[in-house]
Amino acid sequence: MMEQVLVGSLPEVVGEPLAASEAQAMAYHAYTLVGPEYYEPFHITSRNFDTAIDSYLASQPLEVHDGSRYLEVGCGRSRLSHYSRPRSQCFVLDLCEAMIRHSVEVGLNHAKPLLASAFSLPFREGAFDSVFAFLADPYLHRGYFRELRRVLKTGGKVLHIVPSYEWGVALRAHRQAPVHFSHFFRGNREAFGPSFLHQKRNLLNSLEGAGITDVHFSDLYVPEWLPLNEISPDIQVPADSLSISPYDLAILTVVTGIAS
Repeated sequence: MMEQVLVGSLPEVVGEPLAASEAQAMAYHAYTLVGPEYYEPFHITSRNFDTAIDSYLASQPLEVHDGSRYLEVGCGRSRLSHYSRPRSQCFVLDLCEAMIRHSVEVGLNHAKPLLASAFSLPFREGAFDSVFAFLADPYLHRGYFRELRRVLKTGGKVLHIVPSYEWGVALRAHRQAPVHFSHFFRGNREAFGPSFLHQKRNLLNSLEGAGITDVHFSDLYVPEWLPLNEISPDIQVPADSLSISPYDLAILTVVTGIAS
């Protein structure tokens, strides 16, 4: 019988999602558990996400300028650090040491690592010109939206990438899993972490309510050059349930906006 290492309980989400404190605690334990192996090839869904994100950034590189300040939230193996410059100030932040260690091991260039929570960003108001996140679903919560706006300058930019609602809901319906949780497993280890999914109109309303305007969305897909046998079952199964090709299923959504 498989030993289960469950992180917290799994309340059904009806109406309002988890409180920020609950989401933070569950994320900390889940990513501490899976963090050391998070970037291993057997986490094929995460690797497919990486491929889609890297393809996007190849055509839309981050804008980082001398004399400006930038933050990457939930950095894991940081992408912002690849763009940091000697005269820019770049900070990469993660809740879990096991995750931020990946950035330290591959090199941070000129970026500075910080262990802290997305729900309590350790910066003054208006500190940043841009805030980035490349899988923001563990903290895509009203408590984070307030913190995001607080640390941005007026006119500051947001670029966040999140799992698409259509993909996530179809997968979790197939698994009969609660909609706001992701399931991590490896061998006899298993953990559930928060993974907030939002329909675009609801995400737009939440961001605008926090003071982020000029919000735009664009969808990311598995690149067509990726062989079918390298696509995760967690993408193939939802695509099958929707009667579409896995190459036609939006798996991620890019969210951009401006702090008003």
